[in-house]
Amino acid sequence: MRHHPLHVAASQNILKLGTVLLSPAAAASVDPCVRDGSGRTPLHWAAMTGRADFALLLLESGAKLDAVDREQRTPLLSSSAFGATNSVRLLLEWGADCRKPSRGGLTPLHAAAAGGHAEAAELLIGGGASVHARTDMGCNPRHVAERRGHVDVVRMLSACARRSRPLPSAAGTVVGGNGVWRGGGGGGGGACGDGDRDACEEERLEVCRRHSFDRADLLRRPLFR
Repeated sequence: MRHHPLHVAASQNILKLGTVLLSPAAAASVDPCVRDGSGRTPLHWAAMTGRADFALLLLESGAKLDAVDREQRTPLLSSSAFGATNSVRLLLEWGADCRKPSRGGLTPLHAAAAGGHAEAAELLIGGGASVHARTDMGCNPRHVAERRGHVDVVRMLSACARRSRPLPSAAGTVVGGNGVWRGGGGGGGGACGDGDRDACEEERLEVCRRHSFDRADLLRRPLFR
């Protein structure tokens, strides 16, 4: 099946149609988890298009919170990839698994970082997402944000990393347990001594800017085709 009317209703927030299709009293009540050609459910479509009202309707009608498509992506990962913070918030409130990876090990936080969606990333971290989670290629969310040139997200993830264990950088550097960035990786030398946190932060962010979209994509494939 390519697209069911419920997928269209979910993506366009047509609540009246959704209510009719999902009604148990309807002549042909629709499975709230009906899948399209890519394995996405209506909840995937509502989530990634930011249709939180429709997503709530689906959840109340029995939609599976952590259903996965053919790439093993959940509705939470889908909404995170598009920065749909209202959907991210709703799904987390319903108990969505914020650490569940897609094929290749991509978590919702990786997806938010790749898109530069700082608010979505903050919601995920608040919901228990790990800043240290790694893809099958060994990339954590900050690696992805650095390669995409999302400086604000890098700053936020770096702050989270400083409050926990050391987090390696995509540029071949390491944030130590005390939050001090060490090493080179194209940053221009050893500006990051033990007492020069501000300087090392700016140096690492400059590396981030140079690792923007002109470099190879760490995700290898687009999040959505």
